[in-house]
Amino acid sequence: NCSEGVLDKLENICILTWNVPGTNLVNVNEINLTIDYSCTPHGNLTINRWVPNHEGYLTTGDNPSTNGCTIDQLRATSPDAEDDYIRSRGLKDENGNPVTAVRGDWIIGVASSEIPWVGAIKLFFSGTSSFVSGQTWNNLLSLIAIVVIVPMVFDLYFYSNNEEEE
Repeated sequence: NCSEGVLDKLENICILTWNVPGTNLVNVNEINLTIDYSCTPHGNLTINRWVPNHEGYLTTGDNPSTNGCTIDQLRATSPDAEDDYIRSRGLKDENGNPVTAVRGDWIIGVASSEIPWVGAIKLFFSGTSSFVSGQTWNNLLSLIAIVVIVPMVFDLYFYSNNEEEE
């Protein structure tokens, strides 16, 4: 029984208060936080009266038009929104339910720096190439062409110069 807090069903513990690392929020019942991240036209990103159902990270996705300004976990920014509204928007899990805070042990990898278009090759072989834009495929083909053609031109130029010297 956890009537005075939030029951974390996976850990089977009752969470009474929350701490938010990197902020001055310690032992709070709900999370109210304005993140210093400019979001045109409505100001900074604000988390309002959020009571998570377990510990974890909030994610902002990688949509270039809203990156950083829209949290995938809509309940954190819309505490009074109807459940139908929350269920119809935002990021969904594999069962179609709105994504909650991401637990640390759910993270199986982190992004690393690479040439972005090369990542499309991984998506192609994983069967999710439908999520790759046509522009990305064009850029990837251009990259491959450059990687193949530039050394050939370089070799031809230096090979012809070496033959003239002999």
